[in-house]
Amino acid sequence: MKFIIFRQGADISHPLTGKTLGSEIRELGQARVVNVLEAMNIGRLIAEVKQGQTIQVKDRIITK
Repeated sequence: MKFIIFRQGADISHPLTGKTLGSEIRELGQARVVNVLEAMNIGRLIAEVKQGQTIQVKDRIITK
């Protein structure tokens, strides 16, 4: 299974109402699950999107 690793950025607000519409998303890379354990999965980075970006604690993933 493949995943996209991303970091959530600043909120995007409606210019008139001020209501939050969503947030900026910065794609950091892609990973593939290589080992499934009882309490966690282990993944391997398969594609890095931007040079110099590092994956950090609290970055998020979604399935591709």
